[in-house]
Amino acid sequence: MIIWLIIIILILIILSRFYTIKEETIIGLTGGLGTGKTLIGATKAKSLLKKARFKWWIDKYIFIWKKKREKPKLYSNIPIRISKKEWACELTENHLLLQEKIIEKSIVFMDEIGAYASQWEYNNPNAKETFDEFIRLFRHYTKGGFFICTDQCSENIILTVRRRINTINNLMHFKKWLWIFYTVRVRKISISEEIKTIEQNNAEDNTRMIFGILIGKRKLYDTYCYSERYATVPKGQNLLYNDYKKYNLMRISKELIKPKTTNKKI
Repeated sequence: MIIWLIIIILILIILSRFYTIKEETIIGLTGGLGTGKTLIGATKAKSLLKKARFKWWIDKYIFIWKKKREKPKLYSNIPIRISKKEWACELTENHLLLQEKIIEKSIVFMDEIGAYASQWEYNNPNAKETFDEFIRLFRHYTKGGFFICTDQCSENIILTVRRRINTINNLMHFKKWLWIFYTVRVRKISISEEIKTIEQNNAEDNTRMIFGILIGKRKLYDTYCYSERYATVPKGQNLLYNDYKKYNLMRISKELIKPKTTNKKI
């Protein structure tokens, strides 16, 4: 009896360490390179899409007196495969700047949001006005949709948008286990007005854990989806060192050097 009690207590302790991302209208995920932001964000987006479509199916076939609406979709700025025959809709600037409508109750996933709405774009009217309106009234315009965004640091995101994200899920220490399972440590950061607070029960030494399975019927997304941008960058000379000493510090060039990456399919 005592042994079973100990086992139950241990199981409860282990389960208490696991963390589930709350289903808020705007879900923010941050973390360094390779911490699982896109994986967890895309997985959450697909899960929310399934729930939205289940509710749509109930309304269509059970509550037949309700007004018929379009089937919810997943909009994403990176390719996400939903099923064997279905991919996500491409999220474009026309959606973000309110030129094209997003279907009611749909899910929007935006990877590396800071690349589009950076803190350095604070003088850009599209960022501080139109895109801000898209985020501010997202729940109204989509009538209950969800917006999931990722970035390496919340400080990269333009302030007018960052204020709308109540909770940041800060990820760290992504690990694979037996090539099948993965774990990610997460701490919850609350943003209130201009104050950012790390929850005391999720401090660095007491983070919670997200657990997941990597193997599925098909690949959800390409973890190196931007890699082809680098294909047009020419190979350079690989200079070899021949001494342990170095006499100059690397300095960034004063003149603007445009990257030789490509924005088009090769």
